[in-house]
Amino acid sequence: DDDVEALFAYRDPTMRQLIWEIKYRVSPRAIALAADFLVAYLTAEIAERTLFDALSRPLLISIPASPRRAAERGGDPLALITARTAESLDGLCAHAPRALYKTRDTEPQTALTNRAERLQNVARSFAVRESVEVRDRDVIVLDDVTTTGSTFAEARRALRAAGARRVICVALAH
Repeated sequence: DDDVEALFAYRDPTMRQLIWEIKYRVSPRAIALAADFLVAYLTAEIAERTLFDALSRPLLISIPASPRRAAERGGDPLALITARTAESLDGLCAHAPRALYKTRDTEPQTALTNRAERLQNVARSFAVRESVEVRDRDVIVLDDVTTTGSTFAEARRALRAAGARRVICVALAH
């Protein structure tokens, strides 16, 4: 899909360590570094898409952690990264921190071995809060890692069902 981008390769040991620090230690330093990477990328991407694709002040949201996983980890680190990124983008986008929510707990995608299992695992697991207006809006969805694209596909399904005009997916790593 042309609207899925990953900034780095997860196989790189430094990136793998950064993701680990984000997900399992909720490291403020790692969160700040990840946000800086996203700000650099999104500043250019939003400017280019605004010019060439008529992108209009997109909503910036993140793939939500399940309440259980957020409690286990002491918070939702991706939500922290997204908030910091939105603040640093200084008006280039609107931040919708809780636009997507998990409708049910899912198994960790890393525990599954193939794309079919991953698609089945996340099927119908996201919805858009009624209080967030996405109809006819451009949306940028952030995630830490994308492998098969199944999480992004499910987020895109939920957002389009709520009327999103365009859904751009960006991961730190693939």
